[in-house]
Amino acid sequence: MSAAREAYARLILAQGGLFQDRQLPAEAEQAYQLALSLNPGYAAGVFKYVDLLTQQKRFDEARQIAQTAVNTAPHNEQFREVLTQLSKMK
Repeated sequence: MSAAREAYARLILAQGGLFQDRQLPAEAEQAYQLALSLNPGYAAGVFKYVDLLTQQKRFDEARQIAQTAVNTAPHNEQFREVLTQLSKMK
C-alpha cells in the first residue's frame, strides 16, 4: 500500500472520530467505511468502526467488520479478541 493511501486513510479516520465526538454517527460511519476501503487491515479504523456500531447496538454488523479484519490480517490477535468479545454480545 502506498504511503499516500495510508496517510489518507488516517486523515479520514480522524475525521470520523470528530464526527463521532460531535454525535454525528451517520457521518462517522461513512468516514470509517471509507478509511477501511482504503486500508482494510487498518486496526484503528476497525476498532473505531466496531466501537460506533456497538454503541448503536448493531452487534451483527460489528461482528462482520471484525470478521473481515480477521480475514484480512489473520495473525492480528487484537482483531481475534474483538471478534471473541463481539460473539458474546447480543
